[in-house]
Amino acid sequence: MSLLRVSAHYLVCMVEFYLRLQFMIGDLSAYSTATEMGKGVLMTNRLQIGMTLYHLNRQKGTITEAMVISKSKNQVELMLGEELLGHEQLTLPSTHIGEWLFFHKDDAAATTESIAQRDEYRIYGNVMLEKAYNEFIKNAELAQQKTDLLHKLKENYDFEGFHHYTDFHNFISIMTEGYLYSRIRATQDRLITDSADQRVLKGTSEEYKRYARFFYRPKTPTLHSNEGIKKRGYKDYIHMPIPVLLLFDENIIFKDNVLFLDGGGGSSLTESTSCATQASSFDWGSIFGTDSYSRLDYYSNEEKNKRNAEFLCYEKVSIEHLKKIIFRAQPDLHRAQLILGENELFEIDPDKFINKGNYLKNFVIVPMQPPHENFFIVVGVFNNDPKEYTHTLLITYENGDSETLDSDPVLVENNFIAYLVSHKAVRIEYLMNGHQSAMWEAGT
Repeated sequence: MSLLRVSAHYLVCMVEFYLRLQFMIGDLSAYSTATEMGKGVLMTNRLQIGMTLYHLNRQKGTITEAMVISKSKNQVELMLGEELLGHEQLTLPSTHIGEWLFFHKDDAAATTESIAQRDEYRIYGNVMLEKAYNEFIKNAELAQQKTDLLHKLKENYDFEGFHHYTDFHNFISIMTEGYLYSRIRATQDRLITDSADQRVLKGTSEEYKRYARFFYRPKTPTLHSNEGIKKRGYKDYIHMPIPVLLLFDENIIFKDNVLFLDGGGGSSLTESTSCATQASSFDWGSIFGTDSYSRLDYYSNEEKNKRNAEFLCYEKVSIEHLKKIIFRAQPDLHRAQLILGENELFEIDPDKFINKGNYLKNFVIVPMQPPHENFFIVVGVFNNDPKEYTHTLLITYENGDSETLDSDPVLVENNFIAYLVSHKAVRIEYLMNGHQSAMWEAGT
């Protein structure tokens, strides 16, 4: 062996001895000095003799400081800062780095997913990290595909979020529970108002019923059929008396278990996919079609089905993803405020609805002037002629008594009705064909 090689070997041994000695007496300040002395013993892939690592005991959740005293191709030898299971030294496979051994103490508390994204850990070949990294790459690719789809919809079709129309009573339940649930879950929890066409529902797969369901767009053919309070004697299957639009943000597309449908879930014409790239090839021009509904009546079932295209999220979606809560008219908004309190997401936009059926556009309680100062005049303003509907007032007085007025209003003129009510009323509810449509409380 040449003198040069002997000298290098001697230097390595001296550095190792020095580090062992300093670590045992607790002088960790020697690390920087030793690093300078041992520049020639720098190991590959970051790992250096003399550097500090942190050993995680996953079973006990404890972290032990350790110093690297030697390293071979596949192993690392450690001097422990305190005994671990009766040992002062450990020899571990280098593949333990990133799972049991860490370069920084805080890394021991980090998630596997975050560690897997760091090259300095992944280069040691830990199987768990490789699996997590591959899953991360896969999810990143899927997220990019969904991002590309969102960009396409926003750029070409003014997509603003995922639309869920529901009746007012269901809306209150959703806000109280904190989630929009799948049909199966909502049915188990006694859905108050079922607005689905039961004939279509029979053709809907049980799998789709396990998902919370959304439209890509407003004013769908389904809404055209079921929106609004129907006239007396209405016998059809579909009815959403007081619709509310829950507009959810685009981020729900990034949930793990979602489905893209190119039509309504109850149609045999509809195809579905979990792949955003495949969904990108849907006939989005038809899905976001803008022809009036008077013309749509003459279109094929396929054209109508396209406009009913759905996006599905498995089981439930939190109301934390709500972007807007949209009402047709002031009485609906005011009723929501009385029940739920103020909410910055509340707004009125009748253009998001078909406005085909009848509904209450305004509800006003006005004190009368002398000599009729002992009365309120209650005025309702409607979208359509109210003559073919029943009208009921439920009145609560300041002494706690209540009264139901089922008689005809004192005035039914064009799109107006009017009642005279004692000024001692503290709460008035108005029902149209038995559906609560307005609420007033003294002082509001």
